[in-house]
Amino acid sequence: MDGLIVIHTEISNLDPNEQSFGTPEQVVNLFDRIAHEMGEQIKRGNKVYLLGEESKLPEGELIYPAIRGHFPDLTYVPMNHDEACSYDMQALRLKERVMADGIERSQVTGINYEDCVLSVYQLLVGEFYPWRVGDFHRVATRNSGWSQEKIEEMLNTKLNAEIREDLTDKLFRQD
Repeated sequence: MDGLIVIHTEISNLDPNEQSFGTPEQVVNLFDRIAHEMGEQIKRGNKVYLLGEESKLPEGELIYPAIRGHFPDLTYVPMNHDEACSYDMQALRLKERVMADGIERSQVTGINYEDCVLSVYQLLVGEFYPWRVGDFHRVATRNSGWSQEKIEEMLNTKLNAEIREDLTDKLFRQD
């Protein structure tokens, strides 16, 4: 089974005063294409994972409507803002779910290519900067409740993943 990972498709990313991930039109087009791909993956029986900036399942308006329309057929990976380094812990929880679900190949999509998309991809494939190992280890020790053995397994397991650049903001980033 394959998995599609969708990162940060909140409506706030449409506001040019809040983010610099492209024009509102570019972001809407990207989110619509991601939503279409989510539907295709669900039809094929593949898993779809949505990483959001909320600490619980989104109730309404924060997730882009076409993407929100795929609930409950996807797995929501929340961010707990009470945890130190909440983005890192969210990525670790995603990897835990992907491993537990037996996903053979993951495709990473979404917003903030240079940071979030690359970080999730690098964690999945186990190819990150050496200093990131220490960061992930500290975050997991502090927040996950996992044994040291499980933390090592999470950091050392290399999964099959790719970035779907056509479904990221890399195509229209200006920086």
